[in-house]
Amino acid sequence: GRCGRRARALLRHTSGRRGMVLAKESQGLSDSLDEDTTLAARQRLSIPGLGAWSIVDTLDEYGGMLRHAIIHPDARKQGMLEEIDACWIPTVGDSFGLPAALRSRDDAVVIEGVAFADLLRNSDQRIDDALHKLGGTALLSVPVVIEGRVKGAITFVGDLPGVHVSAEDIALARDLANQSAIALERARMHGEALALKRGAESANEAKSAFLGMMSHELRTPLSAIAGYVDLLMLELRGPITSEQRRDLDRIRTNQRYLTALIDELLTFSATGSGRVVYQLSDLRAAALLTAARRM
Repeated sequence: GRCGRRARALLRHTSGRRGMVLAKESQGLSDSLDEDTTLAARQRLSIPGLGAWSIVDTLDEYGGMLRHAIIHPDARKQGMLEEIDACWIPTVGDSFGLPAALRSRDDAVVIEGVAFADLLRNSDQRIDDALHKLGGTALLSVPVVIEGRVKGAITFVGDLPGVHVSAEDIALARDLANQSAIALERARMHGEALALKRGAESANEAKSAFLGMMSHELRTPLSAIAGYVDLLMLELRGPITSEQRRDLDRIRTNQRYLTALIDELLTFSATGSGRVVYQLSDLRAAALLTAARRM
């Protein structure tokens, strides 16, 4: 009947609004693979129905809780939040944010009907004063879960008069947290891939430098070997037999072969620098095969 049609219309309206918000925020989260940019996009997440400002908490690599950002759409109120940003950190007993998300795991934490400032006990007076001025009587905290582990939390603070957290708000907050987790994990993996690539490039450069250095070092004794073979072949140290001459000829052949290998190593180490110039020419295949057989 009429009530059913109104319910279906309301469902289409809320679903459509949720889809538009998700599309808008997802675009911001996916605009970059840089982790810092993704974190900045996550800080700006909002739920229009609450008139919300947001708090982003994260876990560091050692399991410590950090207040990553506090974002308010009102520039004047944002200034008030920045004044307490450095001293307002998550504590284990907090009933919202990351401490609450770690306790509840996958469940959203909703607090209504309590002034935000009254949730904090023994807090810094500056924090207490700022929160009283900011107001806010509806809080919605959702965990950011990556690979099955809570890595952070987003808290949306409703400051509209008489605002209540609806099931639609909770669903949207969870969707935004999931999108945030996916974007952050993608950015982290991209960062790791870049680090691995830089490491591989650095290792390759070190390898090329080592090959170049060793090749130059090996050429020096090989040049000495070639010089002394020539001296002996010229019989400057005395007469040599035909057998000795053949042996010296084999030494010289192998010395030239090693020198050619070193030249190829130097060429290989230079390929990554773009300095290699290829000089193509014809060769006598028979002479090449004869030399290979003699080797």
